[in-house]
Amino acid sequence: ADPAVDLVVELFGGYDEPRRLVLAALGAGKGAVTANKLLLSRRWDELALAARRGGTPLHFEAAVAGGVPIIRSLRAGLAADRVDEVHGILNGTTNFILSAMAHAGTPLAEAVREAQRLGYAEKDPTLDLDGTDAAHKVSILASLLAGRWLPPSAVPHEGITAIGPDDIAWAIAELKRTVRLVGTAVVRRRGNTPAVEAHVRPTLLPLLHPLAGVHGGNNALLVRAASAGELMFYGPGAGAGPTAGAVLADVLAAAGERLAGAGTPGREGLLEVSGG
Repeated sequence: ADPAVDLVVELFGGYDEPRRLVLAALGAGKGAVTANKLLLSRRWDELALAARRGGTPLHFEAAVAGGVPIIRSLRAGLAADRVDEVHGILNGTTNFILSAMAHAGTPLAEAVREAQRLGYAEKDPTLDLDGTDAAHKVSILASLLAGRWLPPSAVPHEGITAIGPDDIAWAIAELKRTVRLVGTAVVRRRGNTPAVEAHVRPTLLPLLHPLAGVHGGNNALLVRAASAGELMFYGPGAGAGPTAGAVLADVLAAAGERLAGAGTPGREGLLEVSGG
């Protein structure tokens, strides 16, 4: 409520308090920056409406793929194109674990403990291992592509807990494929309402597939656009430095929009949503 505050940055996570904070900021005509994928995926339509009514920017680069600038690329860099598909490794924890199982034959439980020691995994890694974390990110990407909210409950997901190092070794030796946890968001534009396909699941990828070469805690996304064709975005999906860089880039973007004219943010700063 302080008139001296131009921008609110929400980074403490969770759901109820962040929702109240971000909605209050947008309602007060202030820009907002968040890294909260849970909030965005569950309340996309509500946040979009609040940003639209307030004429205020809402930025969330750090919510998907950490330091990889996928959100800004979709909203600004590819604004003149039509993006129909995004396929990606969106959870660095599971990618680190799958890499450890593939390269060193490390059992799942041991790989999880090592991921926790290195800071890739939370004390309770359930949301990473069962695919829920990646499903939240797919929900955000699908909503952005389709221009309408796709709740995370509409994103079927399967994790990696049933996969062991012997399974991966067999797939590499016999099928010339490896395993990656892949999130998919595809938009089929037929008629007035685009159909959306979205899911997260362990996928057998040919060894020469671009996503098969993504190792450790890195994220990667393959984007297919009508004019630009196939693009790949790659980099660290988490960590203090990459995440902070993404947040500060959002702060600079929101500041630039405010300096350009209060209440008239650029297209990049607004959520695109239809039917609500």
